[in-house]
Amino acid sequence: MDQRIVHFASEAVPFSKTGGLADVLGALPGAEATLGGDVTVVIPAHRATVDDKVPGEAIGVIDALGLRATVWEARHAGARVLLLDCPALFVRPTPYLLAGANYPDNAIRFSFLIRAGLDWLVREGGVDIVHAHDWQAALAPVLLRHDPILADALGNPRTILTIHNLAYQGVFPPWALAACGLDAALFTVEVLEFWGQVSFLKGGILSADAITTVSPTYASEILTPQFGCGLDGVLDRRSDVLTGIVNGLDTAAWNPAGDSHLPLRFDAASAATGKRAAGVTLRHELGLVETGRPMIGMVSRLIEQ
Repeated sequence: MDQRIVHFASEAVPFSKTGGLADVLGALPGAEATLGGDVTVVIPAHRATVDDKVPGEAIGVIDALGLRATVWEARHAGARVLLLDCPALFVRPTPYLLAGANYPDNAIRFSFLIRAGLDWLVREGGVDIVHAHDWQAALAPVLLRHDPILADALGNPRTILTIHNLAYQGVFPPWALAACGLDAALFTVEVLEFWGQVSFLKGGILSADAITTVSPTYASEILTPQFGCGLDGVLDRRSDVLTGIVNGLDTAAWNPAGDSHLPLRFDAASAATGKRAAGVTLRHELGLVETGRPMIGMVSRLIEQ
């Protein structure tokens, strides 16, 4: 592969996780590194309290939007991870919301992540591909499309935006432009303006060189009014660069032959015995009566969708 690839995201396993986005960021960069890529992941250093330790080694500081972050460098699965530690923005009880409401400064928080991250990468030299994930990172393709000085300083990288969940669009009042240091000229229907508001995700969709989502089926669905969450028209304009790629299975992490959490490890030849043992153990832990019927378990977020 021999390319320098940088992922921007709001979370990544094993550093932080609220959903499937973090799982992808914990596995995809490592897979790219295995293929020969020089891969970096840029994420916030989410901490519940200032006393919580940030993993890795502090390698410098970076300023953006009048704020400063310490940059911590760690490694995971063959990829480098840069954690931006700005306590004013990322020391929170949860990464995105509190008591069901989004933090009022989310626009600033994730604008800082992108601006500070890109500026740090300028210090390090050129980048071949910038891969942004969901609305929290969607300003990366916007800035690289509309700020030629920044793009040139990074070697004019190609940009990818992956939509993991179209329902979350990063929509903010117009004041977010100035607060996030964005040029007022970007407040146009061709970039960030969305029904009188600012939408980071819309801007990313219109600015990225390529757009991917989590399956071919979802890629088709989001072009329809039923599943397009109000952005189906915008996505239809970019349908020529929209691709659905099924999320893969990390067989290193999800392998019952080596899973220490199972009561009995198993492979394809012993699957029936292993699954039966797991079912017996789970029923016992949950206080369920053996009925002989199949049992299905799920570990997932439960949200309105």
